[in-house]
Amino acid sequence: MNELPLKQLEKLIGSLPSISLVAEQGSTSTVYQVLARSGTYILKSAFDEKYRD
Repeated sequence: MNELPLKQLEKLIGSLPSISLVAEQGSTSTVYQVLARSGTYILKSAFDEKYRD
């Protein structure tokens, strides 16, 4: 996972003690489980430009 989005995510929800890969969504994206002090979040990251909107 790219560092720039991680820094932006930390600004929004605080410290990120754990980020784990959950599953791939076919060949279009990857899903991460993000554990933060404020709660648990799911982050879906798309690879292809057409899926990023």
